[in-house]
Amino acid sequence: MIYADWVAVGGTAQAAMPFAFPRADLNESDAATPYARVGRYAFDMSAPITATSWDAILACSPIALTAARRVLDGEPVTSRSVAPARSTTPRRA
Repeated sequence: MIYADWVAVGGTAQAAMPFAFPRADLNESDAATPYARVGRYAFDMSAPITATSWDAILACSPIALTAARRVLDGEPVTSRSVAPARSTTPRRA
């Protein structure tokens, strides 16, 4: 796992942050260290990889599968059809 490898080589435990974004056509061996590999998995510097990233990704996978199933079934795709339900919890001022 990239996060565990990151921490094992001395990266901060707060989050694995990409310093570079390797091109997709480079071999995996071209990104041999966690410092180089994290850029393959992070979208940008505002999306770090943390100890709980995998849990969050896994928890969201049913949403992606449902959306894919609906598209394959021919349903129209709109932001409303995939938007989460609005929270009824009042916001603090």
